Amino acid sequence: VGGPGLVAVVASGLTGTISGSAIANTASTGVITIPLMKRAGFESKFAAGVEAASSTGGQLMPPIMGAGAFVMASFTQISYEYIVLIAALPATTTSIAVLDALKMFPGPIIELHISNIHRREEIYHRSLVSRIATAVIAGFVTYWLAATTDDGLVVDDYYKQGLAVNQVIARDRLAAKLGLRAEVRLADGLVSINLQAASGRLPEIILVSLIHPTRAGEDQVLKLAGHNGTYGGALAQMAPGHWQISIEDESRSWRMNGTADLPAETTIRIESVNSDS
Repeated sequence: VGGPGLVAVVASGLTGTISGSAIANTASTGVITIPLMKRAGFESKFAAGVEAASSTGGQLMPPIMGAGAFVMASFTQISYEYIVLIAALPATTTSIAVLDALKMFPGPIIELHISNIHRREEIYHRSLVSRIATAVIAGFVTYWLAATTDDGLVVDDYYKQGLAVNQVIARDRLAAKLGLRAEVRLADGLVSINLQAASGRLPEIILVSLIHPTRAGEDQVLKLAGHNGTYGGALAQMAPGHWQISIEDESRSWRMNGTADLPAETTIRIESVNSDS
């Protein structure tokens, strides 16, 4: 099957790469492809359905992807380039599925020999079995990846044990009462912290937690010794993205929270804030 049906699928897919909108896709390409399909003998409803399905699939085509790629990159902290790369396969598969539907409904049929019809049906049934088998195998692979991969997008109990996600109001209040301020520097595998307080003594040892929002396996908890408010120590390599920083004393009586966007932001200033304010 080719002709106007193939043109509709390809045109909608290519237009989707720059529009990222199913509606705009249909409006721009449909005015050309739908009349072409009707002239070739396709029914009006079928021609409209092909264009609508092609345009919806085109919306998923990288790199725009209906703004979904940008939302996913912001939420998961996975690089935009990687999301676009992975999305290319399902987007292409969607267009292939529409082309496959065109084979099932070829529109205008010029007399075909009965043996050719049976042959086409036999080929379709065999391909149907192979698709089901592929889906089953893909399902098992997906389950295996989910069961064996430690890092994921779902927050687990590890965060619920107090690594800077659950807010402890009493500790935030005490940090604000002491007037704590910190300057954190992350560079060249080292972390240095300059801690100041409006009142009270500064601790000799502080705990620093570096929390990745989606990958628990990359979290770091550092125990830093210091003198006169200056602390430092070694730091494992940190992936680019949005990180949460938590600083607290060894007895965990107070805590300060901040964020850093790496690698652009390597010097972070944290002010203690009363969580009630």
